[in-house]
Amino acid sequence: MNVPRLASDTAMSDTAMSDTFCSAQQRVNGLVKFILLCSLSCLITLSTLSANADENSARARMSEQSNPLVALFTSKGAIYFEFFAARAPRNVEQTLALIEGRYNFEDSDLQPRYYDQSDIYSAQTGQQVILGYSALARYGLRPKSLPEEIDAASLGLSEQPLFESEGRIAPRLGITSRAEFEAQILAPFYRSLNLNEAAVASRAEDLWLQLEDRSVADALEAMGHRFTAGLGTQPLTTGSLALVSHPAGSASPAMLITLRESPWLDGRVTPIGRIVEGLEIAVALTDSSQDTSPARIYSMRVLAPTP
Repeated sequence: MNVPRLASDTAMSDTAMSDTFCSAQQRVNGLVKFILLCSLSCLITLSTLSANADENSARARMSEQSNPLVALFTSKGAIYFEFFAARAPRNVEQTLALIEGRYNFEDSDLQPRYYDQSDIYSAQTGQQVILGYSALARYGLRPKSLPEEIDAASLGLSEQPLFESEGRIAPRLGITSRAEFEAQILAPFYRSLNLNEAAVASRAEDLWLQLEDRSVADALEAMGHRFTAGLGTQPLTTGSLALVSHPAGSASPAMLITLRESPWLDGRVTPIGRIVEGLEIAVALTDSSQDTSPARIYSMRVLAPTP
């Protein structure tokens, strides 16, 4: 026999069902949150372990553990540099001060982390990565120019003749046209001798003999570059980090990373370090096929030595 349910019984039954559903839903939501939190925790842990692994690997590849280790965090990943403090002491110290936000600019109390949140560019040739140019205008602040710190003798530039035996200009200068030869070699040479066009024409043979006696270092000095003996400057190879000379003779805060051996830059820029971890990231910075805007520096940090 079916017993009809009272309205109150029905209401109590619906409430109980609703409570049961809500309780189940809360358990499901709690489980989802737990899973998400666990996943996030795992990602953070893996990211931290990866960063630590990269730093540890970078330290293991350093040539001198007392050198500064600098991390460059970009939109493509992290790159680690060993800075050569003894080979370019003044320029390395100023660069580290700019990175850490402790450089004292003239007529300003601002001390920004100079390179953070600035764009990265690749050279047209795809052989270098350029960073630090946009930082110049970002705050309207410019560091003092420091002289280049380059050891011409260590690079072999003082002993290398300007011309090879066949009369060809030394390939190390990277001069590939008559116009470049006139602009980079002849014009500075004539200026160094205070010669006008008429004097050049009357002394053509003597001037050519003088040119034949010059070295690559002599030619670079005529362009305005300055050399310091005893620094032990090394040639620019794949992964070298150097300060751009602008103008010649002065090291600017703009930096370049070489992605291949670059002998034509030896004597023209101040090497301050090299990549010890993350060369593939530096190469990726030159790939703009998937990007509509330049890669960016998120931050640069000087990493404290391991205790």
